This record gives sequence, structure tokens and C-alpha cells, in this order.
Amino acid sequence: MSSTAFTDTLAVPHAMAMTAYSTAIAIAVNETPMEWGGARVSVVALVAFSESGRAAFQTVFDQFVEVFSERSSVARIIRRSEDFAGFIDELVHVIDG
Repeated sequence: MSSTAFTDTLAVPHAMAMTAYSTAIAIAVNETPMEWGGARVSVVALVAFSESGRAAFQTVFDQFVEVFSERSSVARIIRRSEDFAGFIDELVHVIDG
């Protein structure tokens, strides 16, 4: 259909319908960008939306896309994240500004 690369650094593959039982996100972070639908991305966020959970998750998702649309933010998060806890800490730090 089309590439799910949202920005130069972020791809968000997702279902075409909100058929998930619960809303969730799984994130893969690569130090070296990989080819993704004509773009090179460092972060792949697998997103599943349930119809009932979408509204609550939309704000978080919008912030996530905003953070990963800025190369400097992505570079910082990747550079400073050694594990999942570090990734979350850096993500929160960038969102909070």
C-alpha cells in the first residue's frame, strides 16, 4: 500500500482497522538506520489500537511522533539508551523538554 515511515527516523507499521483487543506499542531501536519503504529509520514502533483505547492513547502517540520527527531527539535517545529503562527515561526527558 504505502510506506509506514512517518519521519526520517520513525516507522509505524499498523493494522488498517482497530481490531486489537487492547491498545499497545512495542518499540525497536536500532543504532544503525535501516531501509524502510524508501526511507532509513532508526526506530520502529509497532502499534495496535483497540477501538475503546484509541482516544486515551492518541495524546501519547502524538507526542511520540513529535519527538521522533526531530533528528536530534532521536540521536539523543539512541545514544543514551542502554536498556528499556534508559530508553523510557530519555523519552520522558525529551517530551518534558
